[in-house]
Amino acid sequence: MTLFLQRVFDALGNGAIYSALAVALALVYRSSGHLNFSLGEASMVSVYVALILTMEPTPRLRPTLWAAEHLGTPWPLFYAVFAAVAAGFTAGWLIHQVLLRRVAQDSVAAVVGATIGVSLLFTGLARQTMGPFFWAFPTPFPQGPNAFVKIGGARLWMENLGIMVTLLGVLVLLGLFLTRSRTGLAFRAVTSNVESSRLVGVAVERTLAIGWGLAGALGALAGALVANSTLVEPGMMSRLFLFSLAAATIGGLDSPGGAAVGGLVLAVVQTMASGYIPAIGGDISVLVSIVVLLIVLFVRPRGLFGHERVVRV
Repeated sequence: MTLFLQRVFDALGNGAIYSALAVALALVYRSSGHLNFSLGEASMVSVYVALILTMEPTPRLRPTLWAAEHLGTPWPLFYAVFAAVAAGFTAGWLIHQVLLRRVAQDSVAAVVGATIGVSLLFTGLARQTMGPFFWAFPTPFPQGPNAFVKIGGARLWMENLGIMVTLLGVLVLLGLFLTRSRTGLAFRAVTSNVESSRLVGVAVERTLAIGWGLAGALGALAGALVANSTLVEPGMMSRLFLFSLAAATIGGLDSPGGAAVGGLVLAVVQTMASGYIPAIGGDISVLVSIVVLLIVLFVRPRGLFGHERVVRV
């Protein structure tokens, strides 16, 4: 029982990251009906922003020289992460306003191609500007051999606990924003019926841009929290994005709450499979995710918590 509980605890940190990115994907999909395939790379760029702001200037990372001269870096970690979240929001907002609103009416394939193109652009710029180096990123949570809470004989590491509590708090705040604020209510109206929202005076395009911005901000926060364990490099978010896309599909792409649950379910299944089946581990965990995804879609094509779209004819 202790071993089982330990594996559940080990899965929770990854599950929280999957859930945050899955919720970001679900926010965009529910509001616009499109998937943002540039979310992972936009999060990576935002993490680089935080990295540059927390580092001492070094010629190996040229932007740190500019930041030291003009911004007085290094900054405290909290301010750097806040700047990364702001950068993620700005990236999401700009992707919608500059690109997506111009191609969204053409076809779904045009939107997919546009977001994939943006992701390739971000990766190329990161490799060209930041170089192929791996960088350590600080964590705000306690680390060390004694940084854990013992529950039922199993160890819940403080870093995993901190990630879970932080992202849970952010998701609660996001829920309150969507249900209590005027902008949030406008966003919910747009997700329900775009044409009716326009008729009652809702600024649909601006509201959708805010939704894309919130998704970018959530992705940036998730990237900053996981950067300590993955290291910062241009491809750091690619694998996490694929797992998060699977998690969002499992939970339901049009259900942010379901996407969050899907992230936890996927992480627990991955950890249990690699722990109890010796042949599974490393890259084969991708296969586990695909199998879980296919099983869920076979039973529930819309995901565990997805809603059937009703079309009026």
